[in-house]
Amino acid sequence: MAKPVARLFDEYYTADLDTDDLVIGSGTKTKMVTVDTSSLDKLVIEGRNFKYEDGCLNSGIINKLTLMDSDGTVLETITGMKIDADQLAGATLEEFLSSLITRMGLGGLKIVGTDVEDSLYGGIGKDVLIGKGGDDLFNGAGSKDLLFGGGGSDTFQFSAGTGRDTIKDFDADGGGALQDYIHSAFANVDTITQVGKDTVVDFGNGDAFVLKNVDADLVTMADFIV
Repeated sequence: MAKPVARLFDEYYTADLDTDDLVIGSGTKTKMVTVDTSSLDKLVIEGRNFKYEDGCLNSGIINKLTLMDSDGTVLETITGMKIDADQLAGATLEEFLSSLITRMGLGGLKIVGTDVEDSLYGGIGKDVLIGKGGDDLFNGAGSKDLLFGGGGSDTFQFSAGTGRDTIKDFDADGGGALQDYIHSAFANVDTITQVGKDTVVDFGNGDAFVLKNVDADLVTMADFIV
């Protein structure tokens, strides 16, 4: 059976994890809890008007996902979605989750990390990614995303087709545990320009990072890693 990749939870759910390990622990009109029988991690799906058939959610509106570890600690939350469960394909839990992940990839989400190291990925639409604490990795994917690194030394990945993303709190001169980085070869940059109080790192073809309230003179080759 295929092993779908939960891209938005890739730090925890990768192609190495067979989703056959996931079972429905409980289901109400507003919440469905799935449990990983090997790690005891929980994926909590919340919304309204949930109904079930053959033990699987088949109707209702999904608007929040929360990933928890076996102790109940929140590892990641995703909001901003409005997904009609009866439009998701598949009769099994594995097929349902694979279809849900595909729909989430359209973007328009608010994804919140934790105070430890997180990997946060957006979809093709406009997303808001919030890292909070820890040394986090960000990839907004397509469209115009809003990225908040929070505390720690964060890394913002660039790839062709990323679009024009805004980084609200890029630290270009913090040093050590505070320094933030752009994951790209410096040679990929076309221009680094001061625009008002902000710095625009332009990669060409419509791709750029807007660094809010950052002095362009502080953005050098040292801020780029590969």
